[in-house]
Amino acid sequence: MRAKPNLFEFYEVRVNIKIHTVKTYPSDRTSAPKWEEFMQITGTLVGEVVRGRVEKLDSDPEYFMDLIRTGGQVPVFIATSDYEVKDDNFNVVFRKRCPLQVNIERTEWEYKDFGRDGKKYVKIFDYRASGINDKQTILMGIHPYWPEERDDPKDGTGLSPHYAVALNVETYTEHFAKPVPGNGRILKWDDYAMRLEPSSDKVSLNVMGRKSSREYRQGTKPPAIVVHELNKYFLNPSGGTEVYNLTGWSREEGNGRTTGINVRLEFRSIADANATSTIDPPPPPLEDWDYY
Repeated sequence: MRAKPNLFEFYEVRVNIKIHTVKTYPSDRTSAPKWEEFMQITGTLVGEVVRGRVEKLDSDPEYFMDLIRTGGQVPVFIATSDYEVKDDNFNVVFRKRCPLQVNIERTEWEYKDFGRDGKKYVKIFDYRASGINDKQTILMGIHPYWPEERDDPKDGTGLSPHYAVALNVETYTEHFAKPVPGNGRILKWDDYAMRLEPSSDKVSLNVMGRKSSREYRQGTKPPAIVVHELNKYFLNPSGGTEVYNLTGWSREEGNGRTTGINVRLEFRSIADANATSTIDPPPPPLEDWDYY
């Protein structure tokens, strides 16, 4: 990204992503075998608003539909936790990497045969990991979004145009294929002891992958912001801060997998990338987190 003179061109964004995924397996019992994951990623991003595009979207509703017809590929805001500013000769004059704070909890449940006591529904896997991840980065894009099924009241985005928040986590090139260590423990089911036992396996804070998408897909609703609300903030000459609490979900028909995502975005206008604040302190132990 290249430096711009506009005072409020730059924004710092505190992002808090909470993802809950459940995969259930076919069963004729009341409680079906399942795999479940809670993931939380927090970090600080720095980005720039495409001001001219926002101004046109705010004044010309038809322009929004023009962008939708292209698939919403054109963003109005882009940000990353690995931010750099280049001069007119494309030399890096400023760079800031903000590490991520990660908490992960995974469990797996199924039925085990306890002999004369019959089968019992038990936890066979318990994974807890938390810590600072400085080997991966969050990329965020905010794009025009209007689902094809925009009149479906279950979607919640049919009454007005929205921006979809696309979130992706990538690994820095120099850390590709390397472990992402963290603090925690792993318990696995022992068929001899008939209980969970500690495992010597190492936990990982690797959270690479797409967390939400700008693309419309059946069975998916991305975290989304009403267009006029975000436009009003970006075009406000006084800058300031703005907080959005967003939700999304996806359902994969046929395989029993459902995912819910909560995203909190706290925008703060800054004079330039050098004005970014320090990162938050390390997160508390996983057991103390309230996901929803």
